[in-house]
Amino acid sequence: MTELKTDARLLKTAVMPRLYVMMFSGGRTSAVLAKHIKSNPDKYQNVIYVFLNTGKEVEKTLQFVD
Repeated sequence: MTELKTDARLLKTAVMPRLYVMMFSGGRTSAVLAKHIKSNPDKYQNVIYVFLNTGKEVEKTLQFVD
């Protein structure tokens, strides 16, 4: 039983890296936020960017996504 208590304490104090999921559709607000996060890699690490293509994006938006 002592071993289980020790393991539970270790789990509570373990530091897990934060994972950010940035979802954007190409609208101004979400694009600005995505650009901000991408421009600050020291502050935002472990970021997954998800682009939600509505099928109505202009060419400039698709170039920004690339």
